[in-house]
Formats: sequence, C-alpha cells, structure tokens
Amino acid sequence: MMRDVNGVPVIRALEGSARMVPDDPGGQLAMHQGLAVNSVTADGSAAAPADSLMLAPRIATLSEEDQPMSTTQTVASAYEPENTAYAVQPEAPALASLTLEEDPLELESVEEVASAADVTPETAGLAQSPRPKPRPVRMASLATVPSTSSASLDGVAGDILAAIGSTSEMSPSDVPAGARLVQFGAFQNEEIARSEWDRLSGRFEDLMEGKSRVIERAESGGTTFYRLRAYGFADASDANRFCAALTAMNAACVPTVQR
Repeated sequence: MMRDVNGVPVIRALEGSARMVPDDPGGQLAMHQGLAVNSVTADGSAAAPADSLMLAPRIATLSEEDQPMSTTQTVASAYEPENTAYAVQPEAPALASLTLEEDPLELESVEEVASAADVTPETAGLAQSPRPKPRPVRMASLATVPSTSSASLDGVAGDILAAIGSTSEMSPSDVPAGARLVQFGAFQNEEIARSEWDRLSGRFEDLMEGKSRVIERAESGGTTFYRLRAYGFADASDANRFCAALTAMNAACVPTVQR
C-alpha cells in the first residue's frame, strides 16, 4: 500500500475498462424495438428493405377474468333479525268504527226530566227554624277591662319621637381638626341639607347608624351654600369604605378631612 505526502493511502486502479457490454446481454426485446420504422427517427432516413416481412401481432383482447361484470341484480335476502325490537312490525289492523252509545237522558225533553225531578217530599220541612232561648247575662262579663290601646299608641309615638331625636348634629367648630369626614353634597340652605340627611338615613339605615350630622356654612364667588357631612369614622380607610358602599348604590359620597 502506498501513501501520499499527507499519509493518505493511494489505491492503484485496475487495468481495463470499468464497465463492458457483454457479448450476449440476454433478456427480452421491447415491443417497439427491432421495427424498420424506428430507423426513420434514429438515422433520419428509411432503412433498407428487410429480408423478411412479418405481420403485426394481433390486438390483445381481454381474458375471461378481465371481462366486465354482469348487471347487478337485486336478490331478496332471507335474513330475519333475531331481535324482535328491531324487526319490522306488521301493520296494525284497521280500527273498527266506534259507535257512541246514546245517553237516555238526551232523548228525553227538558220538561219531562224537570217534571220527574219535581217530586213532593213525604215530610215537609220546617217553615221557620227555632230560635235559641235567651240566656241571662253574667255581671262578671260586663266588668270594665283596662284599655291598653292608648298605652300602646303612646309607646309607638315615643319610639318615633326617639328615632327622630336620635340624630345627633355637631357644629363644625366641635369637629377636631384632621378628623375624617364624608360629604354628601352642597345645598342652598340648612333645611334642604337636613331633609337630604333624613332621606339618606331612611335609605341607608345600617350604614348611617352611629354617624353625626355636620352642616358647614361656606361661601364661594359671592354665593353662600351649606355642606352636608357625616362624622364618626375611625380612620381614612373607614371613610373610604363607607363612600364605596354608598357609591355602589348610586349615592353621592366624597371622603374629606376637617380643616
């Protein structure tokens, strides 16, 4: 074995051609080979007359197994399903015509039925029901019972007055500086502000419980108005939660700080 300067082995080629056509290639010629007409395309001119002439092979025909199938014919199947649930149910017999029995009362006239029903009872009824005999009235039942209606009315009135008077109102000067408040709006006078407080107290009774009313007078641009506020919050978070609850129910509420 020889190697070049880089150490790569060098293989010597074999003598003779690498591929050679055999003298007898064998095999079978194709259908289009060996025909005189092929020389026109291959050589450009017609070939010399052939020594022998042969007829063209017959046209190939289809064998019996390659013939088309006969016309399909429908064959009645003798299969009968075992499951009666899926079997074809026989046609129901025609129903006989129904005849309505005649009501014997319909054949009679109204007068006959009424006359038959109008039978005089054997025993006549009482012309007048007996009245019970009057009983003596006991004097104990006429004893005067103390009435509690006035007391109950006084209690209800007292509760209403107590509820009305329970609203505590603080003066703005009594509110410590820096205290957390919420403002419901600004109004033209104190009466309108108080009526708005009453409306909010009735609508949000649970939220307004324990809150004090504060009405602060203010001026802006030569106009006097009154601010309606509520006092009684622990911190800013408490006031923010209060306003968030009222805002969720479409009520005006803004957290603020007392100056």
